[in-house]
Amino acid sequence: MLLLKKLDFDGNDVWGKAYGTGSQENGGEPWAASNGQIWLSGGVTLGGTTDALLHRINANGNIVDTRRYGTSENEVLYRVTRAVRG
Repeated sequence: MLLLKKLDFDGNDVWGKAYGTGSQENGGEPWAASNGQIWLSGGVTLGGTTDALLHRINANGNIVDTRRYGTSENEVLYRVTRAVRG
């Protein structure tokens, strides 16, 4: 299970959410986009192998999109960052 908590500038709770599939999951470093969305990376273990996991979460903590990336090997996504174009 992945846990994410949003705090205000004074450190007070705004919301807290748990995201999970019921399988073993681990989280990477969350990234906050300028549009208020949060990208939460990590991995999920299903059937003995780990696939990379990426959640796109809106400013209210609701999942907008989830993607799994994997092969027959183990993959984990540790960090998401914005690409620089040009």
